[in-house]
Formats: sequence, C-alpha cells, structure tokens
Amino acid sequence: MPDFEISIGGTTSIDVTRKGVNKTLCVKKLKEHLCVERKGMLFVGDALFRGGNDYIMKSTGIRCLSVSGPKETKKLISRIIQNAEATRLRNKRQRSAGSVESSKPA
Repeated sequence: MPDFEISIGGTTSIDVTRKGVNKTLCVKKLKEHLCVERKGMLFVGDALFRGGNDYIMKSTGIRCLSVSGPKETKKLISRIIQNAEATRLRNKRQRSAGSVESSKPA
C-alpha cells in the first residue's frame, strides 16, 4: 500500500490515510481559514508518541499537549476557557481603571 500511511489511532484504532492527507493538512487549512498564527494554536492529543496518529503534529510548530482521553481533554479545555475568561475580565478592569485615572483632573 505505497499510497497510504498507517498510524496507531490512540488505544482503539488504526488510521489509514492517503499520503500527505493527515492532521497537519487539516491544521494548515484551519490556520489559513481563521488567520491564526501557530503560536496562537494548541493541539491536544492522546497519541503524541512516535507511531501514534497525533505524533505528526509535533512537526508543525504548534504547541502540543498530551492527554489520556476524552475526560482529560474536557477538563483541560474547561481550564483553558476559564483562564482565558479570567484574563479577559482582568484586562477589562485594568482598562477601565486606566480610563478613570486618565479622566481625573491634574
């Protein structure tokens, strides 16, 4: 099967794809569509080990985090969203405080 690539899909499957059609292609398309830089992206996978179906993502320059499965992924994504929201609110308060300070007479 010279036109195909085979990799371990986590603990329950084997991925068979055409050569060159893999997660890196999907991420490239997503990056272009969303106009996001690699440094602003995060990949979460359960098979980032050599031979795993997520291993190829390590070559993209995107930060990769390994998880054990869907439950851990859900916890991780929830923490990321909570931290992003907390940062957004903190920045909003700081901007508001700065505008109040700049409007006070000298």
